[in-house]
Amino acid sequence: LFALGWGYVIYIIFLILEHVAINVVVHCFIHLYKEKKNQVPELDAMWGYFKYHYFRILGSSVVIGILILLGCAFCLIPGIYLYPIMVLVPCIMVIENASFGYSFNYSFRLIKDNWWATFGALVIMYIIIYVASIVVILPATLLNAGSLLAHLTKRTPMTLTAGIATAILGQAVHILYMLMTITASLCYFNLTES
Repeated sequence: LFALGWGYVIYIIFLILEHVAINVVVHCFIHLYKEKKNQVPELDAMWGYFKYHYFRILGSSVVIGILILLGCAFCLIPGIYLYPIMVLVPCIMVIENASFGYSFNYSFRLIKDNWWATFGALVIMYIIIYVASIVVILPATLLNAGSLLAHLTKRTPMTLTAGIATAILGQAVHILYMLMTITASLCYFNLTES
């Protein structure tokens, strides 16, 4: 990781921070929307919940990431088994305002008889996000290829335009991952109501 340069390490850190922020915003919105009886939450309430939960979810995401990586290191199957369980932990932490330990144990109890349904929902959503990501990022890829060809043939390079387009479309792809968080929340509500 460090061999790729500090710029890449900083990029990965900000990517993790962004992913956690998206998770927290979505879960806080869902919690406040349900708490306010289907009224869109106000910005002040969202900001208060976000500030309260962000670092808690960030810390738990680090622990969850390490657990999933360790699970994948042991023949991949334990990591795949843990993923649907661990995806519910931040949801439980925000919606029930619970600690990491409680959320961790409760997610195992919720999934106990419904692992395949939760795993299936997450896999289907991942496939949808993957295909949508390809559709969104394809124009940036073509623009970058055109920029490279223009640069190689000594025509006017469009590298700045291509870089800006790639950055904007890359952020659009990151926002698509909000759908995975929404899927986790729907799985949580499905499991708690059944």
